[in-house]
Amino acid sequence: MLGKSDCYFTAVSLMLAMALALFAVGCSKKEDASEQQARLALEELLTCTAQQAEEIDAAMLRMMEEREAAMEVADGEPGMAQGGTALLDHFTGRFGGLMTDDCIQAAIANRDVTRSYDLFQKHQADIKPDPLELSKQEGEKEVYTFSVTLKTPDGKETATATGTITMKETEAGWMAANITLTVKEPYGR
Repeated sequence: MLGKSDCYFTAVSLMLAMALALFAVGCSKKEDASEQQARLALEELLTCTAQQAEEIDAAMLRMMEEREAAMEVADGEPGMAQGGTALLDHFTGRFGGLMTDDCIQAAIANRDVTRSYDLFQKHQADIKPDPLELSKQEGEKEVYTFSVTLKTPDGKETATATGTITMKETEAGWMAANITLTVKEPYGR
């Protein structure tokens, strides 16, 4: 028969074990949310469908029109071409919930936002990442390394992509703060 102190000790031990378990689940959910958002950001960045390609074409056309309009200045004075905001607006709309503004601007500057688009143009087929391998980088907080094969719907391998993605917790949730990306096409294709 258990005494009062044994019951008390058992109850306290169970409560402590439950608290530790809840803490562990809470911590793993935080990591899972970061990893899940990293996966979503990379999948969106590395995907290009026919509709997305048309939207990029339209944004590029608007950007060129913005530049031409900026060149026109009253009294025939030559103007300085400004880049316009069409591409930034387009990619902010597409990636805004997945990447920070700085990350989107860097991805545009590095042309990372058009890597899958370029493959779409070359192969005239949708491009999807499959399978995306993502692993947390040791010793780094919320930094993941990734590798993925970019394929057409019929399974043709068009390229491989590797790099890192750094996640940042914002008021809106986890977002990609930095992405390094290397895309390599197979030789002879």
